[in-house]
Amino acid sequence: MKRLIMIMLASLVFLPINVAAGEGKSIFKSHHCGACHRLDKGSASTPSLKEIAQGYKGKGERLISFLNGEAEPIIRPAKGTLMKRYIKKTKALSDSDRKALADYLLMKP
Repeated sequence: MKRLIMIMLASLVFLPINVAAGEGKSIFKSHHCGACHRLDKGSASTPSLKEIAQGYKGKGERLISFLNGEAEPIIRPAKGTLMKRYIKKTKALSDSDRKALADYLLMKP
């Protein structure tokens, strides 16, 4: 019984992350981010989701600042100007939606 309670409590701790990531996936799809950012394969100008997750690992607030147009990109900074027009879309998101999108991006393998 004690083990079951511990498992239930542990699942509650991770539930908000999974919910936010689900919302983030929906935002990622609805804003057509996948047209440029694929899971494992980037291009010369756009990083893959895997590269984004690795580059911003432990730097979630920095990713949110980038999505809010307040910071330069960590990954491929020379290509950052390509994202400028799309940053207008992420800046228009609510704070919670921007956080959910960042959570989704950071959860990629």
